[in-house]
Amino acid sequence: MVPGVTAESNKSVEVPARDGNLGRCGKLEREETRGVKNPGEEKHTMRESGHVSALINPMDGLIRVRRTAHVPAERDNELSPATGVAGAFFLTYKRFFTDSAEAERFVRASLEHEGYRANTNGDFVRTPLEAVIQAILNAPGAPEAGQRDSSVDNTPISNQPDEFLAGLIVSDQPVWKEVWEKAEASYYGLGSELQDHEEALKLYEQAARLGAIEAYRSLGIMYREGEGCVQSNTKALEYLKEGARGGEMRCYAEMAELFTNQDQDQNAQKCWDRYFSSPPSEGVGSYCYSYFQMCKGRKWPISHEDQLRKHFSELQRQAETMSSMARDRHSGLVSKFAEDEKEIKRRFGSL
Repeated sequence: MVPGVTAESNKSVEVPARDGNLGRCGKLEREETRGVKNPGEEKHTMRESGHVSALINPMDGLIRVRRTAHVPAERDNELSPATGVAGAFFLTYKRFFTDSAEAERFVRASLEHEGYRANTNGDFVRTPLEAVIQAILNAPGAPEAGQRDSSVDNTPISNQPDEFLAGLIVSDQPVWKEVWEKAEASYYGLGSELQDHEEALKLYEQAARLGAIEAYRSLGIMYREGEGCVQSNTKALEYLKEGARGGEMRCYAEMAELFTNQDQDQNAQKCWDRYFSSPPSEGVGSYCYSYFQMCKGRKWPISHEDQLRKHFSELQRQAETMSSMARDRHSGLVSKFAEDEKEIKRRFGSL
């Protein structure tokens, strides 16, 4: 329970300041709801059961505390046009209350007491998600053990329910997915989006903060190449290392190219060793081709010939693509790519 906030009826309490000293930070008051004194007061005193939910906008981390009389949807697309905030809101936690209006007031007052602020709309609270969930858990009016949620009559109730676990929501789509897709659209200029590397960089950074491990690879490449930012090998290496720590194996291949550009062949070969220890299917043809070219250009022994044989079909398609691009652009490298294509077929095409 938040210090100074009480669930008892008809009580007014002083709320302690955040430093622990008593201070009049405000009062929480509850109206008597056991009877309607006159028709004019009825709309203020009737209880309305429903859910109090926490929804998150992955674009900027805004969290909305929302009260609904029905079971809340996992995704709320109607918020964005009304508030001017980009992107959908995703349900992360919900709890049923016999008096959802009072529970919502309690949650908002608790968060304000903790020093968190709502925007001018009053709907969004910039605060850690954990703090919002805890405030909902502390709110009065949740059903007692064994009492049913009247809005979900077909949901069995455990003899000893865990309210926290029961309220957690799992979505098939991670919260960073929408941000990641917008970053990809801005980077490549997909659909109606204009190609904008600076915007893509910002979106990739947001996606990374929200948990998109693959975003670190994109950020590493952009800083290595100076796309939408000031070129920085140091930042590129930091992002690629972070992605590799999270299990994004392609970051090792990108680090290999970074070290090769810096004439650090030993580090580059170690990174290729890490990549080929468990190469993901995505982009394997492109990375196998890059490895083949690096070995050929720098006269390295092809230590991972078994992997090039294993992924020969993807490697061959990449070689054909490179040859075709050279021909279309009338590049002087047509003969070089054609030779690579023939060598790849001869050397790795038979098991």
